[in-house]
Amino acid sequence: RADLRGVNLRGADLRDADLYGADLYGANLTGINLRGVNLRWTARAARILHLEGLPSGETIFMPTPTGWYLTVGCWEGNLEDFKNLIASDEGWPEARGAEVKRRRPSLQAVVALCEAHMRLHPKIIEELAEKWQETDSLGVDRG
Repeated sequence: RADLRGVNLRGADLRDADLYGADLYGANLTGINLRGVNLRWTARAARILHLEGLPSGETIFMPTPTGWYLTVGCWEGNLEDFKNLIASDEGWPEARGAEVKRRRPSLQAVVALCEAHMRLHPKIIEELAEKWQETDSLGVDRG
């Protein structure tokens, strides 16, 4: 239940941390590792979409000052790159052949959920970018 509102967590490795009930609203989550983190009662306030139980592994979709960031199992990147990956039969990090075909429908559902989630929070990236701009008007690095 930590109050981490507006905290700069850029690049933090929080793997397997217990963030139960923590408030991450407005925090800088750029480059953060949240794999295995307990996000129960946390993700909603931070606008994080967190899914478990998919064949490709844990899925985390979170806003950062530079855009939405997605991790699915060992894969990480932006939603457009993910859509390109699942549209292809090649280049999947942990699946080949029939396994690609088996996983594709659930990953297409992930894309739909991510797109819906972005529509629910249309201004969050702008707000984070404004708050966490890399340099201020004096040229001082704020990242």
